[in-house]
Amino acid sequence: MLNDVVITGMGVLTSVGSDRDSFASALRSGACGITRNDQDGLGIAARVDSFRLDERLARLELPEEIYLRARRAGHRAPISIQLSILTALEAWTQAFGRGEGPSPKAIHLMVAGNNISPGYAYRIHEQYAQTREFIPASY
Repeated sequence: MLNDVVITGMGVLTSVGSDRDSFASALRSGACGITRNDQDGLGIAARVDSFRLDERLARLELPEEIYLRARRAGHRAPISIQLSILTALEAWTQAFGRGEGPSPKAIHLMVAGNNISPGYAYRIHEQYAQTREFIPASY
């Protein structure tokens, strides 16, 4: 028995597009965001341009309570978590508009993630492998 799945919103932040529409445009034009930079320790990678979480959240024009909760959750979080918060809320605004959104009981599943968390975990492991007396809570 198959169940219907409906995707009502999507958020994207990549090296070739900072939102869903710019990402779709980049895909259609064949853009490549992979670059080489031997100075940042990544070498060849698809880098996300620097961004400020507060500014990006403000652009989404979220309801005040959601904006404040997202800002508080991402304030000191690693960039991978900030990206997940931002893209999840971009999807939220596409699905429900700029208003308060649906009742929390109406949301069955919201998925947010990224592919840079493993790199963060590896760097933290390298940093604290020899000094385990202090490991940040975000680890």
